[in-house]
Amino acid sequence: MTPSLHLEKYDAESGEKLGDRDDVKQALKMDGDSLEIAFKITNTSKVDDSTGEGAWFQAKDLKLTDDTIAGLGKVEDIRTPANWDTLVLKPGESVTVTGTLKGVTEGGHHTDRAKVTGTPLVECPVTDQLGDQSGRTGGDQAVDGDAGKAEGLKQVTVSGRTLCEDTTVDSNPDDWNGYRPKPLAITGAGIVPIVLAVLVAVGGGAGLLIASRRRAAKAPADTEGSEE
Repeated sequence: MTPSLHLEKYDAESGEKLGDRDDVKQALKMDGDSLEIAFKITNTSKVDDSTGEGAWFQAKDLKLTDDTIAGLGKVEDIRTPANWDTLVLKPGESVTVTGTLKGVTEGGHHTDRAKVTGTPLVECPVTDQLGDQSGRTGGDQAVDGDAGKAEGLKQVTVSGRTLCEDTTVDSNPDDWNGYRPKPLAITGAGIVPIVLAVLVAVGGGAGLLIASRRRAAKAPADTEGSEE
């Protein structure tokens, strides 16, 4: 019944399967300075075999952190779904938030690490510290009022159920890698073909000019021969 969260970070351009770039060898070759990054948060809490119930998480209580641990750039402008304030994640359910990676300049690389922290909501424990609870019925009723306060647990009503906050849990840390290539430089090797092409063109033009002059010089002699 241990509550747990799982985080999967990926670039939206590649999708969840291909965009999960945990290793530097899987780094995305970025075309520009702005890239959408997605964070998929899943409630992976265990459930009770007999009831099928497990810990719930309110999306509004989730705290996502994302820090650049190597290179340049930062993920900013985190965006959540419209129903974020009322959304509840039950075991097996997920939600995706997005952000924008900016600041990776040409020739730079980027590695960041994300993590999410949440407060699980679980069935409130039954207590009889205040005496006979026989006049109350149901597990939720048994911890209402003073009995719940005696346990020092904060109660939250969600979807008609009264649950208690448990100890906060952290998800797995998840890395993502990307880079921007350096602009192509014009090297000596790159100039050689251009120079050769120019020389060929110039050489061809010079050859045509010489041939033209030779024909012009030969023309009078040919004319004199024909008159005789």
